[in-house]
Amino acid sequence: MTNTARQSEWGKTLTVWLVTLVFGLGLFEIALRLAPGLISLPFLAKFDSGLRADIAAATGLPTARQYRIFKSEDRTDKGRDLALFEPNATYLWPADTADREAGALEVQTSDAYGFCNPSGAYEAAPIDILVLGGSVPSCTGVKPDQTFAAQLGKATGLKTYNMTVGGTGPDDYVEVLRAFGLALKPRMVVMAYAESNDVRDCKLHKAYVATGEGKKVERPASAFNPMAYSYALNFIYAGGSAIVKSLKRSAAQDFRFTASVEGKPAAFNIRNGDLDELALARELQADPSQVENCRPALAQFVELARANNFVPVVMLVPAAYTAYGDATRFNDPAIAPAMAALHTIQHDWLAREASAIGYIFADETPAYTAAIKEKPAAFFPSNVHFSATGQDALARTYAPVLKSALPH
Repeated sequence: MTNTARQSEWGKTLTVWLVTLVFGLGLFEIALRLAPGLISLPFLAKFDSGLRADIAAATGLPTARQYRIFKSEDRTDKGRDLALFEPNATYLWPADTADREAGALEVQTSDAYGFCNPSGAYEAAPIDILVLGGSVPSCTGVKPDQTFAAQLGKATGLKTYNMTVGGTGPDDYVEVLRAFGLALKPRMVVMAYAESNDVRDCKLHKAYVATGEGKKVERPASAFNPMAYSYALNFIYAGGSAIVKSLKRSAAQDFRFTASVEGKPAAFNIRNGDLDELALARELQADPSQVENCRPALAQFVELARANNFVPVVMLVPAAYTAYGDATRFNDPAIAPAMAALHTIQHDWLAREASAIGYIFADETPAYTAAIKEKPAAFFPSNVHFSATGQDALARTYAPVLKSALPH
């Protein structure tokens, strides 16, 4: 066969494959458009934002096309933009199968002020206890009436309000308090300080303000972007992303662990996520002074307390591996010292600096460990956030301490 003939055969073969591929993609596109319910929530979360909203609306899923943005220029500290819920809105929060089987919800709803609270949580100022924090003690996977703040209200008989915002840190908590919380005239404000990542967020905030590190660059949308139109291409992208993420996790160090739940071993962090948490633990173990990055936020918190006459409380929220205490077993035992240090270093610093900065420090981790010992799982197995059981136990554990700190 001559070279010309070979090239002709290759050309024909390539043409057949291209036609088959285009035809296959076309059929797949039609199938997804006729039955968008075939697209799982984790895949849908990876879709182009415009298509994602269209598909959610077409399949009867709750959706909000945008968040309200608390812009950097509106913050007193000029920190990063924050994406807050719109008032009276509903949002999707995709959960892994294991978390859904454990009772995790995939929908979050906001109240009339744009925060995750049951109806009627705030009707008029003043309130007794306002809770600040990130996603850890918030409504990730649970109903608004199952959050730490809501359960704290039930346990104390006091008026409580949840003003936590997922993906934020101490500097952000203070800005949210300043912009939205002070209007509620709280008698006490509890900063739910997450040992798992808040010191990291303080460090990132400092870098952002100083150098703009981590600032997102907005790029104009292109009218020729096929991802803005094709269900099939978005589905393939979502599948590829899931495979790449899975491969990275399988190749990374093992951060999974088990704990005794109702007398039986239960697996947590089953997808080997939150590897930045492991890195943070090692960094903090090597250089405990990094926790000093949170001092400015805590000082601002206390300054607001003095100016607005509320009791400032910093409550250390334990990670799951800390909460289960001696019942925790890491798949890789070598990481246990670093994870223990993550708790100890922050606890010791927060306790030591409480009187100097001017806040009340609360850490009831040993009591919480005892409280969840015989209960169903206090955390979801994959995202490792508090379950409804864990939120309730956390509220009941801290209720006496917080109630006694309120002036009578």
